Amino acid sequence: LGEYSASASDISFASSAVHCAEEFSAYNISADDMASAINGLEDMNPSLCAKLKDMSLISAAYRAELKNTYGTDGENLEMLSKVLEKNNFFSDSVVVIDSFYGFTPQELLVIKHILRQAREVHITFCTEKDDTDKVFERAYEASKDSLRNEINEAKSKKIENIGIVIGAEGGFTPKEAEE
Repeated sequence: LGEYSASASDISFASSAVHCAEEFSAYNISADDMASAINGLEDMNPSLCAKLKDMSLISAAYRAELKNTYGTDGENLEMLSKVLEKNNFFSDSVVVIDSFYGFTPQELLVIKHILRQAREVHITFCTEKDDTDKVFERAYEASKDSLRNEINEAKSKKIENIGIVIGAEGGFTPKEAEE
């Protein structure tokens, strides 16, 4: 490590670095993506580039260690998505996805397969539809935005039984998601 060499033995740094590696994975940020970012920033911000290089090394080492120890590099949702692509596991099922604030790209891939297969899908988010607090407004709009494409695609395939619930009350239907 370059930029973080002095912190490498600090347990709190290691914990934060592992958390970052897991976030990179959840949002499908690969080593190639990081290399591209580094190449575009080297002249403008050398310190940031050094930090990104270190985080890329840490992320790669963490994934390699996971694979060596557990036989997987921690991409469980990606593996699940590939399995669901080939198998109709949720056929004629009612699926409830409860208490989320939003979804990562990997979670959305899994939800897309569930929407295609299940008879009904109900998704609840941790916010109130009519809450005037701007904190909740962002979660409500993000929930509509993150599922809009998946709902429209499901509707185009004549899947009708999709409902989204925001908090204990309120919600929106696929028609409202289009708006």
